[in-house]
Amino acid sequence: MFCKRTVSNPVEELLRCPRRPDLLPAGLSHRDINWANGSLTLELDPRYAAPRVFLWTFGAFLILHIIVDRWQIGDMIQQGQWIVLMIAGLVGLVPESGPHLIFVTMFAKGVVPFSVLLTSSIVQDGHGMLPLLAHSRRAFVAIKLINLVVGLLIGSLLMLLGN
Repeated sequence: MFCKRTVSNPVEELLRCPRRPDLLPAGLSHRDINWANGSLTLELDPRYAAPRVFLWTFGAFLILHIIVDRWQIGDMIQQGQWIVLMIAGLVGLVPESGPHLIFVTMFAKGVVPFSVLLTSSIVQDGHGMLPLLAHSRRAFVAIKLINLVVGLLIGSLLMLLGN
């Protein structure tokens, strides 16, 4: 079936043109989609999803352990806390919660101050922003920029106060 691109919303276009592989999110194929009763549902096989999530999480914690404990990067972070605050804000722009674990773990180990953790927490929204990204990129960017400015202002204020 040939479908012209007439709809700006990719979800609506996927519903209208169900066999367009270029409209599927990364990592999904048409066999992951159930079109029963005309509604769209995703059926991801947990046998493949769970090991992938475990390996990504384990790998991230392993790399973090090597960077913080083996390379003694904690001293460099203490000297460049303002840079780390900016990095926490920028990493928070990623619309997933995984990168936030880096700052949670570093705060738990006493490597970064609370102001860096709070900045990362304010800026990052986890997966909650993905539906807005699919709907309106302009609104997504506007909200993320507001979060970034507010997070950096509050984090900077706390860092100036000594936290």
